[in-house]
This record gives sequence, structure tokens and C-alpha cells, in this order.
Amino acid sequence: MLPAGDHTQVRHWLSDSPSRAGQARFSATLQIGHLLVGVRAAGLAAGPMAGFDAAG
Repeated sequence: MLPAGDHTQVRHWLSDSPSRAGQARFSATLQIGHLLVGVRAAGLAAGPMAGFDAAG
């Protein structure tokens, strides 16, 4: 999670592609985790999907 405030530092942290991809994966993982918690709190059954092949 990125700190609020000075956004010039964020540009520096994410200036190279590997950092950007890693941060995107981390953020997506946190978002999916929060979605699953919300779905379970609503009384529905949910869990992470296994076996995803990004290469196709």
C-alpha cells in the first residue's frame, strides 16, 4: 500500500517495470482478499480459485 501525501516519491518507487508489476500484484491480492471477506460476511460461500494459468 502506498503512503498518502507526496506523490513524487511514488513515481520514483514505480519507475521501473518490475516494481510496478510487483506492486500491481500485491494491490490486486489485497483487493481480492477484501472482496472475499465481504462475500463471507454477507453469508455466502467463497474462496480463492486455484489452478489459474496466466500463460494461457
